[in-house]
Amino acid sequence: MQITIESPHIDISIRLRRQIKRKLEALNKIYERIITCDIILRQQSSYNQNRFNIEAKLSVPKGSLFAKERAENFSIALARLSDNIKRQLIKHKEKMEEIR
Repeated sequence: MQITIESPHIDISIRLRRQIKRKLEALNKIYERIITCDIILRQQSSYNQNRFNIEAKLSVPKGSLFAKERAENFSIALARLSDNIKRQLIKHKEKMEEIR
C-alpha cells in the first residue's frame, strides 16, 4: 500500500507521521488489497477553539473508501478515523467475498 500524507499550511511531527502510518498499516492486515491511501490533515481555528480534521481516501479494487473526522487534536481524530475506515473496509471485504 502506498501512503500519501498531506498537511497544507501546517507542520506535523515525525511522531504523528509514524502514528498515522502504524494505524494505516494495521488496516492492511484486515484487507491486504488496499492500493493507495491518501491522508489530508487540516487545522481550523475559530474563535477560541482549534479543530483538527483528518480525511482519508483508500483506493481498493472495485471502489474507494472515504472517511473524515474532526476532534480537539490529531491523535483523537486519527483514532476515530481509523475505527471508521476499519468498519468500511470490513464491509467492503465481506461484499467482495460474497461476489466470488
